[in-house]
Amino acid sequence: MPLRAHSLSIAFLSAVLLLAGCGKEEPKAPGLYVDETKSILMKNLSPRDVIVRINGVDITKKDFLIRRSLNENVYRLRNKIELGVKNKKAKNYIRSEERDIPNEYIRHELIRQAADAAGIEVPEKRLKSEFKKFLNYIGRPKDSMDKVVALLGKEEGRVLVDFMRDGIRAELLRDTLATNGYYTVTDEMVSNHLARIVAWNKNADRLNEKARKKANQFREKVLNGGDFKELGKKTAQIHPEYAEKWDSFQLMEFSEENQQLRDWLATANAGDISGPIDLDDGIAIVKVVDKWKEPQGQGHEPVDEFELVRCTFKAYQYTLVETEEEIRKQYRIELERNLMSQLGERLWKNAVIEFPNGKDFWGKAQKPAPAESVDSPGPDNNEAVPEEAADKKVVPDGASDKEGSK
Repeated sequence: MPLRAHSLSIAFLSAVLLLAGCGKEEPKAPGLYVDETKSILMKNLSPRDVIVRINGVDITKKDFLIRRSLNENVYRLRNKIELGVKNKKAKNYIRSEERDIPNEYIRHELIRQAADAAGIEVPEKRLKSEFKKFLNYIGRPKDSMDKVVALLGKEEGRVLVDFMRDGIRAELLRDTLATNGYYTVTDEMVSNHLARIVAWNKNADRLNEKARKKANQFREKVLNGGDFKELGKKTAQIHPEYAEKWDSFQLMEFSEENQQLRDWLATANAGDISGPIDLDDGIAIVKVVDKWKEPQGQGHEPVDEFELVRCTFKAYQYTLVETEEEIRKQYRIELERNLMSQLGERLWKNAVIEFPNGKDFWGKAQKPAPAESVDSPGPDNNEAVPEEAADKKVVPDGASDKEGSK
């Protein structure tokens, strides 16, 4: 899981974005990747120049710029950063996201065309439900959608609503591929998953205690005069480079999985060193290198910004408590993801993609990754199961004959 809360993991976009496939590491999307040394803002192309033609439909540089602006403005609204004002966080964010914009746009266009051909319409009630989710996501539950669309900009607002509508249409289109019984979750799948949970939890507490002991030993050495950076680079089991340089953060940027860190930082000052803190990727000792007030633009109060370093140890710091209902729900999600991946593969296979300004400008075209087998919801099957559990091999196999992706 990412340590930062990802600002574009918006619920209403999930159906569109799932066309990328759901690999356990980097999503292998159909479409294109922008060369990191280039940009859709290249001066030798005008806004009217066609970047890519999808089944005869032209997508221009202007279209991509509008999508780029939408991504940035949504990020600003969610993080309470004034629109249109220079901001380091927003600038760094959109730079990191820019290379994925072509993929998002191409997947969106493929879905739009397929949904139009199938005559799929979105019930108004369901669209309003997605509006409500989005308003909650950006922290404006009391605002109207019209007001937020106006804030984002006329063109950006139009694209936003189109993406929301086509995200729903993607789900409806996906479900037309489901055969009878496809979404059935068997009792065997559930019982095997419950066995995995028991095996996982059996050793989790003991392994976590070992990690906390190592973390406390590291902390004592630092408090007794040891250099955090040098000791951390030698001692850390996860991202040792973060002992020298991690990043700067505001409290709102941390996901719920990192609540302990957020709570500690709320009263921390420059130079403070934490006790063992459960992060989403291990158990860590965190140091505040610096702390300052970061301006947020006119009408917004400055907020605390923290420059942090950390020394992190491997752990299984969470135990799993899931009901049969929750397990069935998670399996259903995995099966839906698999079917969306199949839909994306089918649309890409039958698409005619042209690049009037040259393929090299965007990078090498890629086909979607093949669908994988359905994984057990819960702990990532790429993660090691704690010691004894790994020997017993209790990974659910009830879904081994079905296709899916995580």
